[in-house]
This record gives sequence, C-alpha cells and structure tokens, in this order.
Amino acid sequence: MLAGKAPHPNAAKAFIEYYHSDESMKIVAKAGEFVTRIGIYPPLADSDKVQFVPMDELDEKGYAEKKSDYRKLFLQ
Repeated sequence: MLAGKAPHPNAAKAFIEYYHSDESMKIVAKAGEFVTRIGIYPPLADSDKVQFVPMDELDEKGYAEKKSDYRKLFLQ
C-alpha cells in the first residue's frame, strides 16, 4: 500500500512493483521462505510438494477442520 502523501511516490511504486516480481520472489525463496508464486520454491527437500491451502475459501466447518489439523501438527 502506498501512502497518499508519500514523499517519493514514483520510487515507492517502483519498489512495490519490484517486490512483487518473480525476481524478488526468487530471492525471498532462496533465503528459505515460502512464497505464494507458482513455480518458485525455497531450496528445501520436497518443498515443491507442499500444498497451499487458501484459508479464505473455507466455510466455517472447513476452517474448524484445518484449525484442528494445524493444532495437531504444530502444538504437540
């Protein structure tokens, strides 16, 4: 998001555009982070097999099921 009174709006726009580019996402992934760009993975074994689950598309029951699954995986 770009502030309405940014002192250098063109520079801010250029940064935002670059940050969302494939090149930038590859740098972030190379650092070990997962990004939501299709085809760009961190250098971790089998990271290309990890599936992204869009939580905003789940109904209340689906969200409760995923929440339960995550608790079992990460809170034990």
